[in-house]
Amino acid sequence: MFSLRIAMMNKLSPMHLKTICNILDPETHEDDDEDKMGCNFTDIYLKKKENVNCVLELLGEYEFKIRRPSAKLLTFLLQNRPREMQDIILLSHMGVSRFMDVLADTREVLRNDALILLFHLTQGNANLQKIVAFENCFDILLDILCIEGYSDGGIIVEDCLKLMLNLLRNNPSNQTFFREGSYIQKACPFFRTNNQGKR
Repeated sequence: MFSLRIAMMNKLSPMHLKTICNILDPETHEDDDEDKMGCNFTDIYLKKKENVNCVLELLGEYEFKIRRPSAKLLTFLLQNRPREMQDIILLSHMGVSRFMDVLADTREVLRNDALILLFHLTQGNANLQKIVAFENCFDILLDILCIEGYSDGGIIVEDCLKLMLNLLRNNPSNQTFFREGSYIQKACPFFRTNNQGKR
């Protein structure tokens, strides 16, 4: 019965996820008189934590048309109600791991979505910052910086740096982890590339 339920969810989820995304997207309501409409819908959605766990389950699906809207939906939920969502993710046994799976996805669009998703997830939450850091996030971010050309890169490099700053700012544990993990040395090419033209 459970397998049948999941199969039906996967079959219907792309349409449902996109519809919910349109309702919760903060930009959809930015010009409305009631600019908190997205937050109000988010409150309704979060009344049942199972709703979030269901999306986390779908985020684990490899199929693009399921994984991408799942990542978008989680991002909008985090934007609208960050603390409530962070608490739910902390209690979920699969939450952060699912986010990291998307960050490691070889499809660039999904990887880029994951950068924004993780940025909102780790905003102002030391516990989530530690968990994400210990899920090899620094390694993945430095690999992305290398692929994108370090300081010659564009918006993706900026998103990587913003996430890295989130993980390090006011977090002594992550700062120690970053220093002792030789990540400072691994980040050196970023600065060498930036100064090449001046030598």
